[in-house]
Amino acid sequence: MQNDSEFAVTFKILECFPAVFSSECVRELQVDVDFPGSDILQILSPDVHHCQRACTQHHSCLFFTFIRPEWNWDKRQFYCYLKHTDSGKL
Repeated sequence: MQNDSEFAVTFKILECFPAVFSSECVRELQVDVDFPGSDILQILSPDVHHCQRACTQHHSCLFFTFIRPEWNWDKRQFYCYLKHTDSGKL
């Protein structure tokens, strides 16, 4: 049995901008990690890099979760969840 975190890719955007740079900045994709909730928009995306670009171009997006093609728990392959929290924390 798989859990919801399998085959997800998440990237935190906020703390990687130079204006708010800190030691907590996460620049690399985090594979097999899901941060449920905090969704502001759900789109279909051909790959994780497109999802990342969508997040950086959305005015409220701070991080995202992308469901990879290998996901087979349900039919959410290629879903891109743009996310935001008021605190800016995951």
